[in-house]
Amino acid sequence: MVLYHRTTKENADQILARQEFHGSARCGTSEVLNGVYLTEEKPVKANDGTVVLKVTIRKSDAEVTKYKCSENGEFVIPAMWFKHASEIEIAND
Repeated sequence: MVLYHRTTKENADQILARQEFHGSARCGTSEVLNGVYLTEEKPVKANDGTVVLKVTIRKSDAEVTKYKCSENGEFVIPAMWFKHASEIEIAND
């Protein structure tokens, strides 16, 4: 499954170098969840130096869908998945 993450250039450089994410995210509620905020739709790249990352997750759609947190195609995926079960690259414009 392919999902997208928008971040700063500095964070993108670190994520790409390590091929992993860290942190927590908020999705659709005030509750903060452990994991990485990703979307099905490619976010618009802002003119403020942000970078859009394309994340290909090598897990079944059923496994990924368990972490869908809104009907708008938003996910909070556990950070531990990214080191061994994904490929992270800069999304083409």
